[in-house]
Amino acid sequence: MPAEAADVKQQGGPDVSGLVHEVTAKELRHALNQHGQADEATRHPGQRPLTIHDLKLIPAVINEPTEIKVQLHGKNKSSIVYSKIFDNSKIQYVERILETS
Repeated sequence: MPAEAADVKQQGGPDVSGLVHEVTAKELRHALNQHGQADEATRHPGQRPLTIHDLKLIPAVINEPTEIKVQLHGKNKSSIVYSKIFDNSKIQYVERILETS
């Protein structure tokens, strides 16, 4: 979406115009295995374990975010954090961007 790409660019992020979001089975497994454990709040204070219900909300989070933040991680690497506030929670979806020439 042009507004999303402009927001990312304005925050110093990469040019993401023309790119699409893709969530693979491997990434879903990673999310559940790394962030769906009962001790999530201990490992990452302020977070609760990720659920299947949360994963089903990914389209709403990336298509209608409350906030988009760019995190720069060095040369040609950055993350875009999409956040959406729902009635009783805030869901974040982190997308890693690897820039190539």
